[in-house]
Amino acid sequence: MEPVDGSGGLNPGAWLDLDLLRQRRDRFGLERPRVVPVRELLWRGGVIGAVVPLLLLLVVLFLVVQERQLMQQQRRLEPIAAEHDRVDKALIEATTNLEQSRATNGAIAKAMADVRSSSAVLAEVRRLVPETIALDRLVVRGSALEISGSAEQPNGLRLVNAVLLRLSASGFFDPQRVVLSKADVSGRAEQAHLRFSLSAGFAADAAMAMRTSLSPLGAEGMALRMEVLMQEGLVK
Repeated sequence: MEPVDGSGGLNPGAWLDLDLLRQRRDRFGLERPRVVPVRELLWRGGVIGAVVPLLLLLVVLFLVVQERQLMQQQRRLEPIAAEHDRVDKALIEATTNLEQSRATNGAIAKAMADVRSSSAVLAEVRRLVPETIALDRLVVRGSALEISGSAEQPNGLRLVNAVLLRLSASGFFDPQRVVLSKADVSGRAEQAHLRFSLSAGFAADAAMAMRTSLSPLGAEGMALRMEVLMQEGLVK
């Protein structure tokens, strides 16, 4: 029997003892839920309500401390970063200057090794052309050497043919590109001259032939310079 007061109603707090679902629990074999006192609920809620803000406060404090540490570390690293930037900039400038120097040295070496700008060509022409032929002009046009001059008759044509053969046999020139451009006889029979012009195209390996011919031609200084350039890898 449920507790009642004298007026026939429930005593205060008697509703806690009411068990309206007893039969259902008996049917399914369930236990009656334990009634949690209000004080215990209030205590749990107070603990939870205090712990969550405390955790949030701790997180905020941790973030603040972490931020201050990062700022201090940043201030310590600023001089190092500035020095790194300075060294990096200096390294870039040095690398740029080095590349420019390499390009300049390569261009100079190429110009020195170019058979067209070498004194060895003049020495080779002087060696190949007989003294009886007077040269008026030697001009390099592209990859060919143009020669013009005159030879005394009656052996002028024979001398010019000999020059053509010598140029074709030289390692400086391509035999297929040694051609006589013009040949005219001028003057009287006693003082006749054969005026001629010819073109001799440089061989593909003329630079190599020039380097090996420097010492025999007497260009010792140029030969030493070319040897240094080859040792440094500036010319091949």
